[in-house]
Amino acid sequence: MNWNNKIVNRLFVLIIPMLFPFCLTGAQDISAEIEKAFLKGDIELLRDQFDDKVRLIILGQSSQNNKTEAIKLLNEFLKVNPALKFQSKFESEKSTSNFIIKTMESKKGSYRVTVFFVKKDGGNFINLLRIEKENESVF
Repeated sequence: MNWNNKIVNRLFVLIIPMLFPFCLTGAQDISAEIEKAFLKGDIELLRDQFDDKVRLIILGQSSQNNKTEAIKLLNEFLKVNPALKFQSKFESEKSTSNFIIKTMESKKGSYRVTVFFVKKDGGNFINLLRIEKENESVF
């Protein structure tokens, strides 16, 4: 019996870490997709990650948008401020929502990009995206 327990314990120790990456949910996946879209300057890549309505706050200007409007506004911002570098600052995941804070570097300065998600229908959907000058961030 003792020998069987050792085998089970070893299997448990070997198998569980291999399964762990599959247990991580959308925040990490969406985080990588956001970075890719910003660096390419093509927010259309995030269309499937947007909720039906997305609140944007870009440099203090707030608006409630459908997916198409949100993509257009974010692409306009990135045309003027192309992303050169994207760095993760903080990620938090809860049972019903999560958020990500990143720093975006452009020739015109550093920006804090905060993205809030809502969990529904088995996925994570962006429902608020805020871009503000790094030195002007207010929480």
